[in-house]
Amino acid sequence: MLGHNEAISFTEVHNRASRAVMKRLGMTFVKIIYERGLIEGRDGIHAAASFALYRLRREYAAPPPAAEAGRRLACFTDSRQVAPRAASD
Repeated sequence: MLGHNEAISFTEVHNRASRAVMKRLGMTFVKIIYERGLIEGRDGIHAAASFALYRLRREYAAPPPAAEAGRRLACFTDSRQVAPRAASD
């Protein structure tokens, strides 16, 4: 986890695909937070959209599959590849 003991992540509550990825990574749901963002079924950005906050602690991190060990990782945001980086943990 890049030298840290904990990582957090959040996404809109209605973003089921991202929440599923967080769960597969071993992250646990912490709470609902409210920030500017999208609300399912409504147009535009809203001041108090609900987001699901997840946390991953190093001791609970899912180990990488054996087939992935030593391979390069890619960083993604908004479903687009940003830049490849070497695996460090």
